[in-house]
Amino acid sequence: ACRWPEEKILPYAHRPVGQTPGVHQHFATAMEIDGVALPLVVTSYDGRPIKIEGNPTTGMTPGDDVKLLRGKPGTQVTITVHRPSTDATNDYTIERDIIPVHSVNDTKVLPGTSIGYVRVTQFSDPTADELRAALETLAEKQVESLVIDLRNNPGGLLPTVVEMCSFFLAPDTLIVSTEGRRPSQKHEFRTRKRAYRFKECPIAILINGGSASASEIMAGCLKDWGRAILIGEKTFGKGSVQNVIPLPDGSALRLTTAMYYTPSRRVIHEHGIEPDIEVKLSKDEYQAIFDAQNGSGKKVVDAQLQRAVEVLKSYDVYLKGTKGDFRDLRQDIAPPAPENAPAVDEEEPQDEEEEP
Repeated sequence: ACRWPEEKILPYAHRPVGQTPGVHQHFATAMEIDGVALPLVVTSYDGRPIKIEGNPTTGMTPGDDVKLLRGKPGTQVTITVHRPSTDATNDYTIERDIIPVHSVNDTKVLPGTSIGYVRVTQFSDPTADELRAALETLAEKQVESLVIDLRNNPGGLLPTVVEMCSFFLAPDTLIVSTEGRRPSQKHEFRTRKRAYRFKECPIAILINGGSASASEIMAGCLKDWGRAILIGEKTFGKGSVQNVIPLPDGSALRLTTAMYYTPSRRVIHEHGIEPDIEVKLSKDEYQAIFDAQNGSGKKVVDAQLQRAVEVLKSYDVYLKGTKGDFRDLRQDIAPPAPENAPAVDEEEPQDEEEEP
């Protein structure tokens, strides 16, 4: 358990899911980076103050400037910006608005293949609907296999990952379980009985050290059931259930109460999920991929994606020649489903607390 001071909690309190109140992106008091809306932390630069509504930001905490920047859509806020390159100080009056956060990006058929590709940047409230729309688009294009890119995805909401795993598994299949010291902390989360189902085809999931929490639940689940092969690097290892308990002085206590387990009883927390095929990249290589995904225009070599394409192509040739089952090619044997476990539809799902 750890204690959070009030000023650390404030920027994250009452955050909308899937959209962020801010201003139009042409100025960016809230900007979208890699599909995630991030507030611009306004601070003094090089000892020269800037202001929000006439209030100097020198000495402000992140919570202080967030209070001043946030407001109702349609209202305006004036920000004073100093530019060291020109030594000019200018006022900008900008309008607050709702900035949609798209968490499913780059839906496409990879060139020269019949392999679909989709990148998921977080697991927010609308992510499952966005992924379903992407999968329906790819199904219309008759893809024969799929790459799901979960690299640098920090996680999100547990009900969302439950819904998304339901797209690829049979109804009432175990996705993840939690266990703590008390019997009441034991829960099993299963695929939805009435969910959209994507076609049965080989799937490769890209993971790395930035894949955490809900990303690890999805990767671990589909790996255990032989539904996907994991390519990349070991994931972060964030798989604990945490409750935030408000305290009278405005601070809060974060208390870990249980751990997450994959269907084969792998512990996620501090262990992570190992890839089936390890492909390591340097920081510079990851940065180049990140820049290309965000419109740098530069062509980069993505060795992890290339390896996924090679694997899926080889599976496609083998399956067509032998009329075999992709699951039979997986090294891991899918675990048996526990008997008499309640379906997730029958119990109230718990949102997963994320590291800010």
